[in-house]
Order: sequence, then structure tokens, then C-alpha cells
Amino acid sequence: MKPSKKFNTTGVCVPGIHYMVDTSAANRQIIEKYIVPGEYFTINRARQYGKTTTLELLCRQLGEDYLVLDISFEAADEYPSRSDAWTGNGFQKAVRLLRLENNTLF
Repeated sequence: MKPSKKFNTTGVCVPGIHYMVDTSAANRQIIEKYIVPGEYFTINRARQYGKTTTLELLCRQLGEDYLVLDISFEAADEYPSRSDAWTGNGFQKAVRLLRLENNTLF
């Protein structure tokens, strides 16, 4: 017996397990309008709008053609000494290493 779907109120929604809206058209628009031309974009909505799920689906889809860096800064303020690694030169060093690993990155 196939388990019934349920409403998810925390974290990433999984299409086979949770009820969710089909966002494939919106994701295609994000990719075509922002990612392919190399533009920056933000996802800024209220709670329970699908921000995390949208980003997760984009990461999965883009992983076929792009090197996707899935980085969260949510807990950075809880570890002040470690968060310093991403400020100043820390992030720039990481990008330089990625450029060395993959010349087609930039």
C-alpha cells in the first residue's frame, strides 16, 4: 500500500511524500532569467512559501550542468570563531580553490 501524502510544515518538501504546488515553470524562469545570464537573484518570501524547497529543487536541477554550492549561514552567529572563515579572505580563498579545480567555473 502506497503511503498517503501529507502536508509538510517544516523543511524541504518531497514531491512523492508531501502535497506541494508544481514549481517547475517558476524554476525554469529563474534559470532562464537569472542563472543562465549569470545574474544574481534572491528569494524573499514569508514563512511557508516554499523558499527552501525551491532552492533544493534548483540545486538538484542545476547540479547536472553547474557546480552548485549549497551553503547555509543560518547558524553562523552561534559559532562566531568559525563564521570568520567566511568573512574577509576566507570566502575568496575558497573561490580561488574552486577556480583551480574547475577552469570552466568562471
